[in-house]
Amino acid sequence: MLYRADSILNQRVEATDGVVGIVKDIYFDDVSWILRYLVVDTGGWLTGRNVLISSEALVGFNDETSTLTTRLSQQQIENSPSSELGQPISRLNEIQLSQYYGWTPYWSASGGLFPWTQTYRFPRDKDAPETGPSSPHFEAEFKRQSRLDPNLRSFSDLKSYSLRATDGDIGQVEDLLIEPETWRITHLIVDVRLWWPGGLVAIDRAFIEDISWLDENIVVAMSRDQVKNAPPYDKDKPITESYQTQLSDYYRDIQTHTQRPMIPPHPWAEVPPQF
Repeated sequence: MLYRADSILNQRVEATDGVVGIVKDIYFDDVSWILRYLVVDTGGWLTGRNVLISSEALVGFNDETSTLTTRLSQQQIENSPSSELGQPISRLNEIQLSQYYGWTPYWSASGGLFPWTQTYRFPRDKDAPETGPSSPHFEAEFKRQSRLDPNLRSFSDLKSYSLRATDGDIGQVEDLLIEPETWRITHLIVDVRLWWPGGLVAIDRAFIEDISWLDENIVVAMSRDQVKNAPPYDKDKPITESYQTQLSDYYRDIQTHTQRPMIPPHPWAEVPPQF
């Protein structure tokens, strides 16, 4: 079963003790292409404050209530750090969130933050007792780590990115397919109607050759004909096992004929959220 990213937007999010808000955006990291956070608008419940909820806290989709369910309480979410919709998420934001919730930082291949951040709380109250090293070197290192680029991308920004094949432009991104077991993005849904009256096609993410985030352009290691001949995608129909098999067979055939190696995973790319 695959989820459409677009279908997750505007879904209600449910805490263990009630609904907390509506999904307004999705953030994924551009190394492993795993969904990392939902941006949730809490509406009137918290005077419209936006909060980030990690995929680590998601339980799944409740068909009976048509909501995304989490393992968090309303109180936990109410007291969580805020997030501005449309603003970049810094590593400092992520450190604060992981410390507040006790989430496992996905960017650490060893499964945890750097040892010196385990006991450090930022910012510290000036009257609070010291809970970790306080040397100038420690402070400088923490600030350096907090400024690192977290490589997070917004789904709302990615929509409408142009797609370029090896022999020219061929479409633009309209949606993403996400595997809920690992929250990994598996395919791009591309609108090719301006170049070919075939509608939408699903492009295996393994064939992404390059991305220019500045120019909003994605290059795939496929010819225009290969993109055109990809299995057509109908957003009004469920994604069946038969369709997923059709996709796998098509891209496996291209890979065999082109001898294209699969993209090696990043050290943390194969670590799914811990449910």
